[in-house]
Amino acid sequence: MKNLISIILFFAFVFTSTGVLAVTTVIHPGTASSGQLPNGITQEETSRITSRVNEIRTMRSEDISSGERSKLKNELRGMKKQLSGPGTGVYLSSSALILILILLIILI
Repeated sequence: MKNLISIILFFAFVFTSTGVLAVTTVIHPGTASSGQLPNGITQEETSRITSRVNEIRTMRSEDISSGERSKLKNELRGMKKQLSGPGTGVYLSSSALILILILLIILI
């Protein structure tokens, strides 16, 4: 009985979560020729951002006030979000998480 339940849960997990776990990157036609990355940022913008990050890293933290330091941190966070783009990550549905928990409880 325990094997039957674990087999049923295994197949239910496999067939319900394969589409959820798939991560695809869509490159739209014309982006390669226009110099844009898949997240919509051009190569010039990425080089500008990386040069600004290097400029901030070379600054001495002792010479910067706490207000300026927090502004620089916010600027770096914004640039990181801009470069990472939308849709970076793996999304799991709640049913997949529940199935994983049930499988862990049964099999351990």
